[in-house]
Amino acid sequence: MTKKIEIADEVLEENVEESYPNQEKIDDDLLKLKESFKEKIEEAASYLDHLQRLKAEFENYKKRSFEEKTKLKESGKEEILKQLLPVIDNMEKAINHYNKSHDSKPVIKGIELVCKQIQDLLKKEGVSKIDSVGKEFNPLLHEAVMTELSDTYNPGIILEELESGYSFNGRLLRPTRVKVSTSEEH
Repeated sequence: MTKKIEIADEVLEENVEESYPNQEKIDDDLLKLKESFKEKIEEAASYLDHLQRLKAEFENYKKRSFEEKTKLKESGKEEILKQLLPVIDNMEKAINHYNKSHDSKPVIKGIELVCKQIQDLLKKEGVSKIDSVGKEFNPLLHEAVMTELSDTYNPGIILEELESGYSFNGRLLRPTRVKVSTSEEH
């Protein structure tokens, strides 16, 4: 067995000497490989560091973005609330006037003015009322809460609006609750 190992070592040395005739060449190639390996490790470390910085920056961006969005929401709410304060003032004036005089006509007129003021404010902010009466029932805009037999109207026509529906900048806020006509066949 030892003889076989000695022969294998001799063959290996001959092959190494044929591939690398001198030790200097082997050492030189090994040195180049080590330097190249070291450069690749440094390059990989640089990429990892860059990636970690990008990740941290992105996390900070997400936090800032969330905080800015929250502040904008609060700011928007604050603006709407400021615009509602005069409406509340007018409602209180109408109530106080009724308590002093017990005359309901000015109170009703005051309530109508307050309602108009609220509607104008909502319209200014992009909220619009959905018109329904006399139109065909649309399940995307309406919620049928009652039906009524009708000889005058075709089935599926809205007879009465029980609760107004609203949209905000084209998106449904609340469907209109309606009474819809039906025929005897349904």
